[in-house]
Amino acid sequence: MKTTVLFLAFASAALAQIGTPMNDFKTSMVFTMDTTVGMPEDQYSSIGDNIPRLMQNGLTMEEATNLRHMAEAYFRDRFGVDFTNVVADSTGTKMLNGIMEQVGEIVPAANYRVLASSNKKYEGMPITDVFVGFTILQDGVMLHGTYGGPEGMPAMMGQSGAYGYYVIPANTGNTKLKIHYASDTAMPMSMDGDMPVRCFVNSDQLGTGYEMGIQTMTMMMNGRMHLFTRTVLTFPDTSSMMN
Repeated sequence: MKTTVLFLAFASAALAQIGTPMNDFKTSMVFTMDTTVGMPEDQYSSIGDNIPRLMQNGLTMEEATNLRHMAEAYFRDRFGVDFTNVVADSTGTKMLNGIMEQVGEIVPAANYRVLASSNKKYEGMPITDVFVGFTILQDGVMLHGTYGGPEGMPAMMGQSGAYGYYVIPANTGNTKLKIHYASDTAMPMSMDGDMPVRCFVNSDQLGTGYEMGIQTMTMMMNGRMHLFTRTVLTFPDTSSMMN
């Protein structure tokens, strides 16, 4: 129930942004990642239910403990994909009818940072991304929930969804910005490795907003994966929207 209410709050905020003039956004941020040396384990890794590791990356004990539970409740409500009773293997991976779920992290070593921000104290700062994600590994999967409805929406191999947190330190003081995100759609992967990013976002400091962008994955000559990402996050000035 808590996750459903959270989703409705995210969705309402996203819909409120349609047609909003740029000067009515309270905060806007541009995230960028360019793993020019590929994605070795020190940049991205599947960490399973490693609570200390999640806390090391900036989550509270409560957030770290509940991350997978909350993500799976969201995946169930939003996409009709229910991992809640699936047992993870020794690596923390879950498999369900051709869909894989993992807990992962992407750390600043992946050249992940805030390229630009209307709030200058976060501009240029590194980003740590901790998440639970699912990936569809075969064609023929139907997604339901609030996304696909009772009749379902066919999904293609490579589509994915995520639920997690961006953690960003300020360039002054010891404060950190924490942005919670959840996939709006099951994001498709093209034959060229391009994937649109569309997420509901929420932050205690910034309020509710929306994230859109593109992620491109290509295989490098060294056999590692090159990940190139650009996304824009916008948080409306709700006070001006009420006038």
